[in-house]
Amino acid sequence: MNVDTNVKMIPAEPMNGTDATLWDIERDPSLRTTVVSVLQLDRPVKRERLLRSIDESSRLMPRMRQRVVEAPMGIGAPHWMIDEHVDVLDHVKFAELEPPVAFGTVLDLAAACAVEPFDRERPLWECTYVEGLEGGRAALIIKVHHSFTDGVGGVGLLDVFLDASRRPKRRTPDQLPELRAAVSSGSSAPSLADVVEKSTTAQLRLAKTAVGAAVHPFQAISKTVAGGTSAVRLMAPSGAALSPLFTERGPERCLATHDAGLDELHDAAARHGCTINHLFIAGVLDGAAEYHRRRGTRPTELRVTMPISIRRDGDTGGGNQWAPVRFRLPTNIDDPIERMLTIREITGRSRKEPALAFSHSLAGAIQILPSSVSAGVVGGMMRGVDLTVTNVPGLSEPRYLAGAHVERMYPFAPTAGAAFNVALMSHESTACFGIMSDTSAVADPDDLHAAIAAGIDRVLEAAQTRPAARAVVRAEIDHDPKRLSSLDTSFLRVESPDTPMHIGILFVLDGAALRGADGELRLADIRRHILARLGRAPRAMRRLAEVPFGQGRPVWVEDPDFDIAHHVKLAAAAPPGGVDELYAEVCELDMECLDRSRPLWELWLIDHLADGRVGVLQKVHHAMLDGAGFFDFITTLFDDEPLPGPDIPIRTPTATPPSRGRLLADAWTENLRDPFEMARQTARNLVSAPATIATQISEVVTAGFEALGSGARAPETSLNQQVGRQRQLLSVDLRFADIGTIRASLGGTANDVALAVVTGALRSWFEGHHEPLEELQAMCPVSMREPGHAAEWGNRTGAMLIQLPLAEPDPVRRFEIIRERTTRAKARHEGAATVALTDAADHVPATVPGIGGAALRSLIAHQPFINLVITNVPGPRTPVWLMGAEAETIVPIVPLGHNTALGVALASYVDTLTVGLYADPTRCPDLDLLAKAITTELNHLLAAT
Repeated sequence: MNVDTNVKMIPAEPMNGTDATLWDIERDPSLRTTVVSVLQLDRPVKRERLLRSIDESSRLMPRMRQRVVEAPMGIGAPHWMIDEHVDVLDHVKFAELEPPVAFGTVLDLAAACAVEPFDRERPLWECTYVEGLEGGRAALIIKVHHSFTDGVGGVGLLDVFLDASRRPKRRTPDQLPELRAAVSSGSSAPSLADVVEKSTTAQLRLAKTAVGAAVHPFQAISKTVAGGTSAVRLMAPSGAALSPLFTERGPERCLATHDAGLDELHDAAARHGCTINHLFIAGVLDGAAEYHRRRGTRPTELRVTMPISIRRDGDTGGGNQWAPVRFRLPTNIDDPIERMLTIREITGRSRKEPALAFSHSLAGAIQILPSSVSAGVVGGMMRGVDLTVTNVPGLSEPRYLAGAHVERMYPFAPTAGAAFNVALMSHESTACFGIMSDTSAVADPDDLHAAIAAGIDRVLEAAQTRPAARAVVRAEIDHDPKRLSSLDTSFLRVESPDTPMHIGILFVLDGAALRGADGELRLADIRRHILARLGRAPRAMRRLAEVPFGQGRPVWVEDPDFDIAHHVKLAAAAPPGGVDELYAEVCELDMECLDRSRPLWELWLIDHLADGRVGVLQKVHHAMLDGAGFFDFITTLFDDEPLPGPDIPIRTPTATPPSRGRLLADAWTENLRDPFEMARQTARNLVSAPATIATQISEVVTAGFEALGSGARAPETSLNQQVGRQRQLLSVDLRFADIGTIRASLGGTANDVALAVVTGALRSWFEGHHEPLEELQAMCPVSMREPGHAAEWGNRTGAMLIQLPLAEPDPVRRFEIIRERTTRAKARHEGAATVALTDAADHVPATVPGIGGAALRSLIAHQPFINLVITNVPGPRTPVWLMGAEAETIVPIVPLGHNTALGVALASYVDTLTVGLYADPTRCPDLDLLAKAITTELNHLLAAT
């Protein structure tokens, strides 16, 4: 099935440590790592169209045309190499079954596919098409080797593989490159010189790491101790399974499925402060316990493995970016809600394992061992595991394959040494569960599968009907003062009347539900509603306390005089209440600094808008929260359904705010204690530190030097002038569907697309000013919060400096340059480097009055490194409501620096990415032209793709 196409050269790509281990260990059939998915289609498809669709997809996803080539002489990892002789007919099979075909027959066929080994001389994927299912349906069984990709990466590949409509646009020949192997000698494998070069590069990285250790030995030793202990927990042999029933392991598999409503799962879990993952695992544990009870036994615990995705934006779909965590879960908790809360606590601790950060290195260390040894190591880790649970976010929008709607997408993750694996993948509005059992370990798989399905339904029903768990805020109830970090404090120190340092967001609501019979806003009711929501975020009732004489960073203390009326206020837009008048009022309100004698947030209700709508401006000081934390705080005030959810009782402040004397004494105690505590801890770690895990020493410090080295001066532009007190706000809405179309064609992330669109708009805007520029330097904040930690207050934000190529006229090439630069910045860990520097500043005693005040303001006012800030924060992807009033649109607002007259903020909401342009109009007098240019540039990029 050859087509006339252009040629794209693909170089050999070495496997990472995890990929190579997964490739190597399945020489033991019980550790086979085949991943299977079953797609249920609403109708049969034409075979020619299916083959054409698969062939086209394989040209857009190089991994589908790569085979594994062992390294020369066994030195180094295997490589992925383009196979120039791929024929999709070798990979796509058509099952000839007599209709009607039961879905169970499809699962039996999928189980047979799962245990059949791959042809290791070809790309590691296969498809089997089955038609004649009951109801006129069809199915496609997709089988890939786990070294091919992981679950999250597989969903990204499926997003390219599947279509957004029944009649997708035909791709032209120039969009379907002929993939060729890029090797200088014409060999089909990487040369020995290539392997030696990569080995040398690895040694240089190790040397740089050693230099970082010499610069910061205390941090290096501490990280080594924590990493070594964590690695032992991660890799130590499991011993025998904890279940007396799950003792044997073998090569045969049995599959089953289960469905549940995705929204129902989310809502039920959220009622108790949990995630869908906690509810899912609780249901699986319920089913496993019931299976044991029916057989007259009940182990007190079961050993569970759960993969954690460490994939970041910009990582390609191929390869594995995950790390395993192991933990024991109790089976003797009968109450479903208590079990779910216990699982939340246990899995939360597991996600903080330091060894997760270097799981690829550990896998690489295993991979260099002889095959028999590496299989023994991994087998020892996995055969004592009773069960594995896997949760993969799937595709939320309808998808089609060769004209057929994909109704269900069932994932079947490999057991890989466990007795069984239960995988959850969301698909549109359905949670699709796939259960794969080792039939040697599970004597009656049908009974186990039925028990697991019943267990999930049982926990779901309990979570839906039981009162909301009040344990949600236990971690929040803390009377002790909390000191600001150095980064938090810096946002206070640089603030001035011309540059307020709060984050803002504007919601526009359908205001009917907020009005009384007289048409006026029910301000008292709204205040009571917001006050009740603060039970979910009691730290919003804390204020700042400054340390006398500047002898320490401020602390958050309880405000005994908290009054919701000081924080929820009413304003009005000028007639006729259109968008221009709304944005003008927002700018006036946003330029007022927050009162530091009270908790640092405000919510303004802006009335008198056209069509009865209401604007809601939320302001939160940057010292209190970063972008990710800001959105989490917002969601505590809003509801994810029209009917308000349950309130959490407000806790009356009981602690007396500390006196000035205590504040000063505590600050001096910390100033004197920190250096001695650091020295004591370092000495203790020096004695107990293991000799292994040396490659992890001070990697962040090394990344810091790289990040600083990349920070050249920004070009001089009209944007970098001292700002005044005037502001202008404009917004532009971009459809996620358009962004998805561009990503499907060009790859990259949604953030790359947004940056490319903004860059193109800035290019035309500056040309209109007759201000030719080669590049602009943008500072892009990066959230460094770990998954599940969005609710933590304070700032965990790094920064990347991205050069925007304004001189490049071609929109596609401009996108490719930006994608390359963002990928390189992430690979250098620039965000982590800036966080490491600010974390280090937390240990510097603040004993000089005013340090970081006037000097910091002067430095920021004349900073030469950035032309503008471009920030992108994911917002709610489902609608939110305030007292039954639905939020129709949101507009994000980024604060301006002293000499940055333009800020660009992006925020997602439902199916829209909104670009908020915020500027000093005396420096940017034609901001409307920039807004129009953004829409024009998106259309240019769409046309080009």
